[in-house]
Amino acid sequence: MKADGSAFWIAFWHAYLLVGDDGVLEALPLIPPRADAGPRINPGTALAFAAECFSTSSHEILGRSREANLAEARALVVWAMRKCGDGWSYPAIGRVLGGRDHSTIMSLFGRATDLHQRSERFSGCCDDILAVFNRARPQEEAHPCHQY
Repeated sequence: MKADGSAFWIAFWHAYLLVGDDGVLEALPLIPPRADAGPRINPGTALAFAAECFSTSSHEILGRSREANLAEARALVVWAMRKCGDGWSYPAIGRVLGGRDHSTIMSLFGRATDLHQRSERFSGCCDDILAVFNRARPQEEAHPCHQY
């Protein structure tokens, strides 16, 4: 997938609401920003981008399936939410991902770090989401997200 903007527009429409397979709109859990928080990726954007990268739906990513493809998509969501801008906390990411425990999210982040180093596909998705995130921000705010 190329960072040509198409993923951005798909993610944009999912930024605040997720559309289920049945057409029902579901709001993401309300997570108030920290007072000292800088710009960071919207959870809906991270979910929509991961869904596109792994050819699945946001609902499947939020589900309980342990299928490898979905676990990698969840790992991408965690990686993006931790690395794009001022990262989200593990408990906040857990609430976004269907009420998962923070230790599960920490494990997913470790898996994402490993995948980023050894999987060309996963690394490409990470690079694409960083490019879209930085391009969507005003130029004076753009900075490299904690690269490895």
